[in-house]
Amino acid sequence: MTNPGVNSDPGYSDAQREAFVALAADKGIAPAIRELGFPSFPTATKWLQARGITITVDSLMANVKAYHKFYSLEDMVSVVECGASRALETYQTTPALSPNDQLRTAGAVQRLVTTWQTLNGRASQITESRETDSLDVALVQLLDAERTRNGNKESSDAG
Repeated sequence: MTNPGVNSDPGYSDAQREAFVALAADKGIAPAIRELGFPSFPTATKWLQARGITITVDSLMANVKAYHKFYSLEDMVSVVECGASRALETYQTTPALSPNDQLRTAGAVQRLVTTWQTLNGRASQITESRETDSLDVALVQLLDAERTRNGNKESSDAG
């Protein structure tokens, strides 16, 4: 008797499923998906569950799975801080990053910092405040008078 769910995805061959399961058991679900280019995360989870394989997910994926959505500011800040931590870990554990990898990691850190600042209300925002004083009122009156005078001048020139 076959286990339901093991072969329930007709778009993938048994060999593809087995290759994915073996790689996911060795490297993890997300790295296996990135390397092979298939399947989706829910499909991968279903394949592993159908085979009785449990893979420990990393802390970020555990947070995402626990919430499915980010309901509060604290959750979003937590994810941003986790991403920054991973970028730092990449710099510390990879002895020789290529210039392209350094650029991508630096860009990711910059986006994470900007997001963190925005979430915490520390992003630099330009705010403009205008106050009307007597000079502003006098200028508006002068402009209105000139517009009226020019309007009268144009109507007299037309007639």
